[in-house]
Amino acid sequence: MNDLAWLVITISLAGVCLALAIRVVLDRRPSGDLTPQAEGPPRSDEGPVAPGTEWAIVERMAEGLVVLSNLLRPVAANEAARALLGFPEGSLPPRLPSDEVRTVARRALDSDGGVEETVSIWFPARKSLRVRAEPLGDHDGVVVVIEDVTEELRTQRIRREFVAHASHELKSPVASMQTLAEALRQAVGDDPQAATRFADRIVFEAARLGRLIGDLLDLSRLEEPQAVPEELVDLSASARRVI
Repeated sequence: MNDLAWLVITISLAGVCLALAIRVVLDRRPSGDLTPQAEGPPRSDEGPVAPGTEWAIVERMAEGLVVLSNLLRPVAANEAARALLGFPEGSLPPRLPSDEVRTVARRALDSDGGVEETVSIWFPARKSLRVRAEPLGDHDGVVVVIEDVTEELRTQRIRREFVAHASHELKSPVASMQTLAEALRQAVGDDPQAATRFADRIVFEAARLGRLIGDLLDLSRLEEPQAVPEELVDLSASARRVI
């Protein structure tokens, strides 16, 4: 997430953070006092969620956002966070279901700055999450922003595997062309028929090399969606051509 997005989050959460800090300082509740609310925006007794536009902006964020108390209990969570972490509908759990996310939040609370880490979770589904946690005020709580990077990491892994495979495949036609070129040079005067075979083989290997290079160029273009032209496709006609 870029710095501009963090600026928007910071502004949107100004009321939440201030209310949370005041509440925690004035009324530090023991762990047994937390009772999740069943109605309205998910919140707990440890800190009220600021009503109005600020929370409406946070609620519509694509990234998940959770506000935790200094006891690392969920105080507020937007819709994306509730879905990513498997929170019950309409309420907040007494603790984060994910120990991995909780660990990142704890590190941020114990430090003087933000902590960012990519973690893997298995509940409610297997996902890779980029978690960034920032302490609130004088370590009165933590703001945690969660981004689902499962597909991003999968794409990166596929790209690495493809590049490694393509690099290996490139060695074969290059080595073959070098060997054939040397043989062709020797056979030109002594054996014209062999020279022709060597030349044909060089053409074949060159075409193979061209296809591999084309695949690499296609992959490079796919990494820049704006460079890929859009066009209407008749799926029925395409299917008939394949069949």
